[in-house]
Amino acid sequence: MRSARTGKYHCSGCHCMGGGRIPRPRLPAWPQIMRVWRGAVSKTAARNTPDKVSVPIMNRAPCLPPRRGRGALINPQKLTERLLKRDGFVASCLQNVLAAAWPVFYRRVTQPAETCDKPRDWWTGPALLQLLFAQEHNTLYRQLAKAHPSLGNARLHAEARNICIALLSKIHSQWRASLIPVTEWHRPLQRLRHYALPHESIRRSGPSSIDHLLACIIPLLPDRFDIHSAVSGVRLGPAEGFGFVALCDPHAREFIEYHDAANLWYSFGIGSAGAFQLRNHCMASRRLPVQDGRHFENLAANAIKRHRRSHPASYNALRQLLGLTPIRDFSDLDPHWTACVAECYSRAGDIDCLIGLLAERRNDNSAMGETALRCLTLFERGPCVPELSSFGKTWLRENSLKTLLLRHYPILQDALYRIDNPFAHWRALNLI
Repeated sequence: MRSARTGKYHCSGCHCMGGGRIPRPRLPAWPQIMRVWRGAVSKTAARNTPDKVSVPIMNRAPCLPPRRGRGALINPQKLTERLLKRDGFVASCLQNVLAAAWPVFYRRVTQPAETCDKPRDWWTGPALLQLLFAQEHNTLYRQLAKAHPSLGNARLHAEARNICIALLSKIHSQWRASLIPVTEWHRPLQRLRHYALPHESIRRSGPSSIDHLLACIIPLLPDRFDIHSAVSGVRLGPAEGFGFVALCDPHAREFIEYHDAANLWYSFGIGSAGAFQLRNHCMASRRLPVQDGRHFENLAANAIKRHRRSHPASYNALRQLLGLTPIRDFSDLDPHWTACVAECYSRAGDIDCLIGLLAERRNDNSAMGETALRCLTLFERGPCVPELSSFGKTWLRENSLKTLLLRHYPILQDALYRIDNPFAHWRALNLI
């Protein structure tokens, strides 16, 4: 029955008035119940599933038990206000705004469609990358049709798609190289070349671990975006710029059509992403309007809640999983953040993954610490690159993100002059 006073359901025939629970309805069969790509199937879900359907347990991860008393974990809402709220935008010296948009697009493309819900962090940057690969697919289709007139329509589309998948993996290597200079990037790779994950169950924990890292990278965006002309560099739009909410879905496609894709490519190329550190999350990640426009969602707090229920649940557990020594004291973190992190946690073992990755020590020439770099190296699961034809191998060898941009947007030639990696800062024109 439903209470007229509270509006909640309660069991009939007793006086609990809300204390009882209505039996849960039977869940739909596979694969509808497995909507989450990185997570475990609870025992209740498996019990309520029809007997004829066998539901595999994916990544049975222990949840972080609730703690009370002196060592209780701080509320995620308060934690985001203390450690993630931006006092002032700190720009990255290595990456532009496109580098912050790439992880969202890459995760959306590489995850299976039947297990990936539409992300809440989709905005104009990933939409631009999606448009670029669609244009490249059409170009490949026309070139293949000229080179192989005897191939059918389905075969041409399949070959063009395979080449785009190979280009996706190649461009992702460029993105990883933008996180750290080339002279420093090969050192952790050489150390990790002979490192193997100790157990298959730990190896299946990889998707949860890379989620910890993506939750750190995605919100590192400026609060305001300035749009400039790709021809003259003149500022377009209001002087105060556009907020992140104006670029978010469902307005991402309309924003591209109104401001022209070339101008947005140039504006994101000369713009700076946020530095990989604490107290540098954009305001929209902590107060993002939902569809109705009357409620707001805290993406950072939701990420912390989700990570506490996953495996690994803490920063030290993630370091142990990666073969690193767990930190013993708060002094093992970056000295600039030791005091503020110690105010929020009673001991170093309770530090959340999101906070630990942003507060760890790093080299002067690196955008991330060693833990984050190992996450990218060991746990990242990219698309399976198919076998390419001779035409596809030649196309893959001669093309990169820069050639894709210059092919479809020749007006960006001056901005990309002497720029090897488009995820680094572009050459700015006469900005007015």
